[in-house]
This record gives sequence, structure tokens and C-alpha cells, in this order.
Amino acid sequence: MDKKLRNLIVGGVVLLTLTAALVILYLFPDGSNGDSDSLSDPQDLIILIDKSIYDIKQVEIFNQDGNYTVIRDENEHLSVEGYGDLPLDEEILVSIVTSSSIVAASAIVEEEPEDIGRYGFDQPLSKVTVRFSDGSSAGFSFGIKHPTGVNSYFMMDGSDEVYLVEAWLYDEIFSKSIHDLIQKTLIPSDWEVETENGYVVDYISVSGRGMDRPVTFTKSINRTSLESETGAAVLYMTKPVEALLNPIEVGRLVEIIPGYWADFAAVIRPTAAQTAEFGFDDPLYVVELSVDGKEVTLTFGNQFKKEMRNEDGSVYNVSFNYVKSSLVDDVVFGIYMEDMIFNINPDRYLNIHALMIFIDDVYEIEYKTSDKTLLMELSGKGEDLTVRINQKTIETRRFRDYFGLLISAPSRKIYYDTPRGTPDLTITYKYRNTEWGSEVINFYRTDNMEVITEINGKARFIGASGYLEQLIKQTELIEQNMDVTMGF
Repeated sequence: MDKKLRNLIVGGVVLLTLTAALVILYLFPDGSNGDSDSLSDPQDLIILIDKSIYDIKQVEIFNQDGNYTVIRDENEHLSVEGYGDLPLDEEILVSIVTSSSIVAASAIVEEEPEDIGRYGFDQPLSKVTVRFSDGSSAGFSFGIKHPTGVNSYFMMDGSDEVYLVEAWLYDEIFSKSIHDLIQKTLIPSDWEVETENGYVVDYISVSGRGMDRPVTFTKSINRTSLESETGAAVLYMTKPVEALLNPIEVGRLVEIIPGYWADFAAVIRPTAAQTAEFGFDDPLYVVELSVDGKEVTLTFGNQFKKEMRNEDGSVYNVSFNYVKSSLVDDVVFGIYMEDMIFNINPDRYLNIHALMIFIDDVYEIEYKTSDKTLLMELSGKGEDLTVRINQKTIETRRFRDYFGLLISAPSRKIYYDTPRGTPDLTITYKYRNTEWGSEVINFYRTDNMEVITEINGKARFIGASGYLEQLIKQTELIEQNMDVTMGF
């Protein structure tokens, strides 16, 4: 904290001085006052408060959104009175204290105005009291903006002068509400999701009334000789069915996890009635994440509209959703949901192929239709691989091409019903590693020129029927030890 505080103080003072000087040149390029407010001639910056940040004990802010007090303790730790249990944005707190320690005006507008209301001081936008460690204090108020929009009217407590200060001092610092001071991060930015050995995301689970079915992705060591050698971890779909995932889509999902943030803090310490009103009793989505053993649950509630303003002051409404993070107690956030990535459509994340089987991992393949049964025996690995189909030796190069087609069963989308009748084709893969067991793949033709792929009697997928027709045709060729074609 100490080092960051000092760096930000230096940067803030430099920025304040340079910006004020530029504003003077902009407003008074020829030495004229530029409007009917009879501004004084430009001179050096008028220093109104000149203290060290280490002199500040607390800053009390009263503005249109309420009031709060920023406190600096003897360890230079910044907090907000009454909100110490909430995650606060340290950079905003530092900006408030820094901007309270050195305050400079660019000009005096009027020394003893008869009507301070014309500058907005009958109802100040913000009143600030800065208390110093020596027991002294200083107060100031912000009025309305100067017509140029670059400056704001400003008064010090105990003084009749109306000054000009840069408008950003109010807009970016002293207009902040306690809600603005809350950190908006729902998932910590330092959560590492991937290493050279694959994902460290243990699982991603999404449920709720916004989902047709709950979806779960689970980390696993890929059950193939290629991946087992490195122990590389991948994510598989385990709900609503067991399935391989599209690595590109999964990568996009995983990449947004660290530092996933909301747009603003909507409600602090909501009541039970508010929790129900916001939809958390029947959530739209419940996202459960585990990353390298660290867990978080995001709960998304109802939609609501928030009034926003353009730079020209015009008003428009934007739709947000309420959201809570299990890592941030007592705060309900608002989040823009138009492209909510956790609204997972399982079909979108399917790998284009339903199977992931490596030729060196199997020793036997049975191909069975209503009128044909082929037994494919594999021995040796790599360059030493030999293949026989019904006792007939097959050229290894040709069989490798055929095997590529064999495991390319399409999975365009999940099929949730039970296929009717008997399968048109059944392929059984037996693994060399006996602990892996075997895979039984059934194929069913449909009336819609599609094929249903069923894996081990559980997961079922719909794909193009052209695959099955091509597979049957190419099987006839490989059976005769002839070249095969991969496409379909």
C-alpha cells in the first residue's frame, strides 16, 4: 500500500498541475475572460489546499447519492467507515485522498457574490470536509459546471470567493457514491486457469430457470496414450450428456473466468425481501466454478432497467441483470447480459466429432451390421502396427486412412430421445489398457436424412447421414485392402 500510495500521489499532483495550466491556456488564450461572469485575469494556479496525503486523517463526502467517510489509519491503510467488511476499490480511495490533499483553482469568478445560487451553491453537488492529523480541517463545495463544461464552480468553507476548478475533480472523484467504491470483480483476476499441462479449471456447472438443462464441464486427464504421457488436462462435458468439447469454444469460455466483473454495485446489504424481489430465490442462472481447488458461485437474478445519460445529457435506459458472487458478501451487482457467456448452449460446445480414440490405444474393432460382421485385429504400435480384418492382412497405410473416417462420427447437436428399432451399425472398440474397458458405438438412420450416434448407450448425437453411407462404402473397400476416401 505504501509504495502504491506514494506513486499515485506524485502522479496525481503532476496531473493536477499540468491539467490546470492547460485549462487556463484554453480558456484565456488572449488574456480575456471569455464570458459575462467577469473572471479574473489568468495568473498562476490558486492553491487552496496544500497538504501531504500523510497529513490527512479522513475525508467526509456528502453528495447527491449520500455520504461516507474515507479513513486513513496509522499504517496508511485506506478504508470507508462502516464498510470495512466489503471489498473496496483501492485506486478510487487513493484518488479521493490525493485530490483532497492538494486543491488548486484556475481563477476567481467572483469574490463576494450576492447570489451564490447562480453558481449552484444553494444546493451543492458535493460537500467535502477534510480532517488532518493535527486536528485542523478544511471544507469545500462543488457547484454547477461552468458553461464551457471544462470547469466547475467551487467554494471553500469560510470564504466568500467562487473559484473555477477542473470539472473532472467532481466528475471523476467527488461525485462517487459508496456504490462506486465497491470492487466490481466477481472472480479474482489472479486465478490462473491454464498451465502448460492443460486446464486447472476443475469444473464449470450452469443451472437455473434460464437453462433448458443443467450443463457441467469437468476436468479430466484425457484417456489416450498421446495425452496420458504428458498428463495434459482437458475439459469434458458430463451433463446433460458425456461428450467431447470444442477446444476453441471452451478456450473462449475459460479465458473470461479470471477477473470476470460486473458493471456496477446495485445494492449493498440487501434485505431478504430484496433478495426475493431480485430473483435470487429462483435464479435465472447459477454458475458454479472451481479453479485449482478455489471455488466460486455466481447467481444471476432478474432483469432490470437502469437510466443512463449521454454526454449531451439525454437519458436512455439499459437492461441489466442482478448478480451475486459467493466471494463478495452483502453486495448485489448489476451486469450487462446481452452476451452473457455463461448462458451455455451445450450444442455450441460440442466437438465436431463424437469420438476421441487413438489407433495405438485399441487392439480390436468389431464392425457389425444386419448382414455383416468384421473383426479388425491390431497389434504393434506406430511403425510396427499390423492389421488384419477377418484374418486377412491389410496394408497399414490404408487402414490408418480408414481409421480416421471410422472415428469421425459427427455430433452436430445432442439427441435427447431414445433411438427406435435396432442400430444400422454397431462398432465396438476394445482398448489395450484393460482399465479403460471398451466403447460401443451404435448408429441409427433417421427419417430426416440424419444419423444418430449413440455412445455406450448414453450420449447420443445427431449428424449428417452422409457419414454413415460413406463409412459403409469405404468399409467395403478396406475389407478388400483397397485405398479409401476420407471425405463425406
